[in-house]
Order: sequence, then C-alpha cells, then structure tokens
Amino acid sequence: MLTFAPSDLAELGRQARACERAGITAVGVGDSPGYHDPYVALAVLAQCTSSIRIGPMVTNVVTRVPQVSAGAIRSINDLAGAGRAFIGLGAGDSALAGAQVRPAGVAGLQQGIEAVRRHWPAAAARPWRVVVAANGPRTLRMAAATADVVVSGTGTDDASIRRAVDLVGEVRRERGRAAALWVVARISVGEDRESAVTELRPLLASAANHVFASAAERDRLDARTARAVARLRQRYDYASHGRRRGNPNAELVDELGLRETLAERFALAGPAGHVAGRLAELARAGVDGVVIPAVGLDADRLVENLGSRVLGRPGAQHAGN
Repeated sequence: MLTFAPSDLAELGRQARACERAGITAVGVGDSPGYHDPYVALAVLAQCTSSIRIGPMVTNVVTRVPQVSAGAIRSINDLAGAGRAFIGLGAGDSALAGAQVRPAGVAGLQQGIEAVRRHWPAAAARPWRVVVAANGPRTLRMAAATADVVVSGTGTDDASIRRAVDLVGEVRRERGRAAALWVVARISVGEDRESAVTELRPLLASAANHVFASAAERDRLDARTARAVARLRQRYDYASHGRRRGNPNAELVDELGLRETLAERFALAGPAGHVAGRLAELARAGVDGVVIPAVGLDADRLVENLGSRVLGRPGAQHAGN
C-alpha cells in the first residue's frame, strides 16, 4: 500500500492510476489538517481507478465519530465496487493536535473499531478490510485480535519486526486467528544511501514523533537517543506535517544527531536492489504486507522506482503521465 496526502485531487487521481500500473495493490489517503477531506478524495479515486483498494490511512475515532466514518466508507465502497474499499483507523495524531484533544487510547480505539463494524450492513456489502495502525504493544495486541489487518509503525529493524511478529503470533495461538501483519516501511530508492536517507528526513521526524509517544517504545532507547527524541517531540511542528520542502522537522533530524539512528529504525533507503532485498527479508520474517508513505516525498518518482525497479513492472514507468 502507498499512502498519499490528498492535497491536490487531480494529482491524487493520476498517482493512484500510476500505482495500479505499478502493481501496488492499495492506496491510502491521509486524514490530517490542511488536506482535502479524505472521503471526498476517496470518491475521486473510486471513479478514476478500477481495481486498486482504497481507503483512509488512517482516520481517527475521536474527531470523526465511528458511526459517521462507517457510513462514509460504505458509500465509498458502493461507489468503487463492493469489496474495494477499506477503512484505516488509529488512535489519532496530527488530526488531534489542532483540536487539542487527546488520542483515543487502547480502549477507546477498540470501542471505535467495534462501533464501525456494528454500523455496516450485511457481509456481502461490507468494505474489504478494517485496517488498524498500532504502535505500543498493548495497542498492537488489541488490534491483532480485533482488526483484519494490523499495521505496526514501530520500525523495520530486526528487533521491531521480531516483537511485532511474536506478538501477533501469540494472539494467533491464543485465539486461533489474528489479523494479518503489515508494517510501515519508509522507502526511498536512490543511487546511494546518503541521498535516499536525506529525502526521507521529514518522514523520519514524523515517525519518531508518533512512535515515541509510546512509553514502551521510549523505554527501549538508549539515554542519548531518548534525550534527543524528547527534544524532537517538544519541537515538532505539526503545521509542517507532510510538507516536502522547507520542513523544519527534517532539519531537526540532523540538528539533534538522529539521522542514522532513525534511518536504521524506520527506513529502507538506497539502491533498488537493496530495497528489494530488504522487502524480501521482511516477508521471510513473517510480515504480510507493507505500507509505504509517499507523504513528503517525490511521489511520482517513488511510484516509478517501486514499479519498474523494485517490483519489476516495466509498465509502471512514466508515472507522471
């Protein structure tokens, strides 16, 4: 799945069609202040694409009442063709900052997921999946037991992947089923690792700001990194969230000496062969899918590189057409 900031609806439609050509199976649109309304954006995508899965990635259960979100995604599903829409849910981050309200927490998120399900019609008309973003272990466990897909954004490093795979495995053994496990993979394909990581700095900053809101994740950091992350979170500029150029959050990554630490934790960056190899490693480790943010990146170049150089789809070239 690729996720986009729905800031230009014409561009979004063109990019989603490029994703279809590239062999990418799903497109998510963000729900954040400054973006177009996600359901308006999804209505555009429903009409200009034919097969790709579409949905908000993610919306929250605090400022958007779950019953209303359930009706909205049902409408998108009807417009796109039954089974093509999904709903991505989370506790809330940038969408809550301006409203000055707190994230839902584990119990509130679970109640929101259950409310969405209650307000859908018969199974034949339901959207494709309930996808839940989870970072801390308690949220990950709840989502693994409740959702169809759980998305861990805690990192693509070996330790983070092992923790997520083991936790989902525990839920599967306890309940006889568990959600599929996807991870957020912040990807940049470049001629060398240095330039690729440089492009990803806005995403590295937003990842650190969001993931290390979890006390459990902060406790795993060494003292120096914990101090630097605390300063990044104090200074994080939500008004620049998702901005590609002139993003002060990107500069914080270098200023605080976090570039390599965050790149090792959150990024798959470098030549196409390296990125393809790392994706294969994730699959072997037990990851079922990846969510790739295009927010703050050159989305056209990312889609073309993924399609033609990583996934080996020659028809994906010229994503800008």
